[in-house]
Amino acid sequence: MANISVTVDSSNIFTITLDKNDWISMGVGDKDIPPYDGPDSGIGYQYSGPGPIDLRARAQGVTLVNPGELMTLNGSSADQVYTFKTGFGETGEPDTIFMIGHLELNPDAPGGKPGPILFSQDHLTGEFGLKSS
Repeated sequence: MANISVTVDSSNIFTITLDKNDWISMGVGDKDIPPYDGPDSGIGYQYSGPGPIDLRARAQGVTLVNPGELMTLNGSSADQVYTFKTGFGETGEPDTIFMIGHLELNPDAPGGKPGPILFSQDHLTGEFGLKSS
């Protein structure tokens, strides 16, 4: 099962973590992100940075069952509202899908929710939330 975790801290820094299961690539903007090479052996790819961020990733073994969505997350203060827009599609390669996403601080976005906000596909789980201190 592919898992993605997107968190944002009080300094407006986003961290995107893809687990090792089923994720085969990740990019941010025009930069390819290399596989994670740290102490946590369960992480496949990881990126941290300020928004806005344009994300792209590919996973195997995932069946598309849900459309992309716009998630709006409340931060720790009224001027900290974050959005994460996702999209999914077939790559044309057997049993492989792509995910695209756009993350940003968006204080004017309506309808913010407390996190974490959960999203999914068949064999893919994700969450968008505030980073724990």
